[in-house]
Amino acid sequence: MAPRRPDLRAPAIVPPDAPKVSKNKTQGTDKTIKKRTQKEPEPYRFKRYRNGLLNLERTPNRLEAVVKRNATESPLLKLPPEIRTTIWHFALSNELVRLPDHIYTEKGGAVRYTRDRDVDFKITDRYYFRHWACPRQSEDLASAFHLPEVCRQIYSEIALVAYSMSTFAFGTEYLRSRNGISSLKPVQRRAITSVELEPWGLGCCFRRPNYKLIKDTYFPNLERLIISKAALEYVKVLLRHEVGNLRDEEWKDHITRALRVREGSTVKVEFKDPDPSW
Repeated sequence: MAPRRPDLRAPAIVPPDAPKVSKNKTQGTDKTIKKRTQKEPEPYRFKRYRNGLLNLERTPNRLEAVVKRNATESPLLKLPPEIRTTIWHFALSNELVRLPDHIYTEKGGAVRYTRDRDVDFKITDRYYFRHWACPRQSEDLASAFHLPEVCRQIYSEIALVAYSMSTFAFGTEYLRSRNGISSLKPVQRRAITSVELEPWGLGCCFRRPNYKLIKDTYFPNLERLIISKAALEYVKVLLRHEVGNLRDEEWKDHITRALRVREGSTVKVEFKDPDPSW
């Protein structure tokens, strides 16, 4: 027997309304309130002064105990300031820092440069190849410039000592916009007082009229210009046809007068003897 069709004329059955439940507004929001109140603090961000040095006036909470312990328990930091200053000067002085002619942007682009050699200038072009970058090293060079990284107090005391007590050497290409000097901050360049000119850099002082002044452009507090034996021999070959055959002392006087006219009479020109180990 076929099922009976529903009567479309009959009124539809409406289900009863569901009972209303009153809910407290604060119910179920405890977790949300806890999440808001337990928000992790923002990480401490180091700030710098306009001159580029770190601003260490404020100590983050996570370092307060360490800073206090260093100042009160460290055998080195407990010494009188005068003794610490003597130690800093002893550890950070007389370093020779070679600034590369080019800045390498690739990862692992740091290269180690050779030391000065007593070069035979019968074939002057060989100097460039003898002083090319040595093979890249897997380990970092030990340098006193890493000493300020030890702690905040040491950084605040010696941030610029290594720059003021070291000699910075560079070659021919500091006319470029991206060179080793451009990596230094202005306050670091103002702290540098001693510069060594490598052979091609010294030669450009005589050959290029548009060569930038070292003191006025880069190192306003420059006091010493150091000329190595290799640079002296290079300039002797370069200017021999113009100046003639002179003795070593006469060559030194000629170079000294030219550099003092160029860089100022307050700059002292010194000539360095070759390293006997080479």
